Amino acid sequence: MSKPASASDGTNGKTNHQPQLLHQVMISSTGSDLKGHRELLSSAINSHGLHPNIMEHDSAKLVDVIESSLEKVRDSAAYILIIGQRYGQTPECPTRNPDKLSITELEFNEAARLGRPTLLFVMGEEHDVKPRDVEKEPEKIIKLNAFRERAKQQGSVQLSV
Repeated sequence: MSKPASASDGTNGKTNHQPQLLHQVMISSTGSDLKGHRELLSSAINSHGLHPNIMEHDSAKLVDVIESSLEKVRDSAAYILIIGQRYGQTPECPTRNPDKLSITELEFNEAARLGRPTLLFVMGEEHDVKPRDVEKEPEKIIKLNAFRERAKQQGSVQLSV
């Protein structure tokens, strides 16, 4: 057992500790419909000494939504995706989003490209959902279903919520 530091040992009573670096974990989902889910995951991540990297913590940035989202994926050590009943925002950009994918799907693709460990939560059939939180646009419903199935097949750890 080591002795406490004292003035006589040259440390002036101070210990030499390095700052702890917190690994970031990105939480990705559509926003307003899954706010409670995102808050629960943020708390769980914090309780494990990690930092949740989420849009709610963003201050105003001078970059666009595509770049801001992909930057969060790149800056994170792991990626958590929640797929609910909405496809989400699909930003227009003929060069960076020619297939008109949702921000969430673009983030998922970037996490896969970078080989980030991924945890996938898929909203189950019995999960309570408000009618306003269910996708109504036919084209987006098709994309949401295809995205959900592709995400399940890509080797992520999956949990039904």
